[in-house]
Amino acid sequence: MSQGDISLGPYQGKEIIVSTKERDAIMKSRVYVIGSTEYILQVWTPVPLKDNAEKNKFLKSLNLIQNSQGVDL
Repeated sequence: MSQGDISLGPYQGKEIIVSTKERDAIMKSRVYVIGSTEYILQVWTPVPLKDNAEKNKFLKSLNLIQNSQGVDL
């Protein structure tokens, strides 16, 4: 298991990578806590596809917007 610090705009988060021998797979998660809400993006892939472009595109797909009350989502 490994983890590292990441950010999404002004918000800090963690990236967590876990590999399993039993499933021959890798799980990569990105976790952000914004206000009182926790956002988790998670992908499991077989080890040979660990650097898959679609997986990386999904993990980078979370965007923040402001709602009518000025709160980031």
